[in-house]
Amino acid sequence: MTLIKIPVSIDDHILQTELAIEPNERKIGLMNRSNLASNSGMLFIYEEPTTLRFWMKDTYFPLTVAFINDHLYIVHMEDMAPQTTRPHQSPSPVRYALEANPSWFKTRGITIGSAVHFDLPS
Repeated sequence: MTLIKIPVSIDDHILQTELAIEPNERKIGLMNRSNLASNSGMLFIYEEPTTLRFWMKDTYFPLTVAFINDHLYIVHMEDMAPQTTRPHQSPSPVRYALEANPSWFKTRGITIGSAVHFDLPS
């Protein structure tokens, strides 16, 4: 499966992301990959705000998930351990979730309240 790629900007830091838009793309996410490049991630896009739940079954490296509201601000973040089924849930309905290496967020000081910018293809 080849996913569309777009840059995502958070507090003037650029992350190259793959888009998970279709239900099957969102279901698979980053599962069954051996690694994730240091400046890469996946942006999950939903049609309307909903309470999102993520887990790490069949994902072999740690990730941080950032839940993003319709105003494009990070409203919640959680670190996720590999190969676990513990749910990581948005505290309120959101349309977007961004997964990346934990170090990508931490070294750039990206936290709850950070502004996110991206242009979706038509």
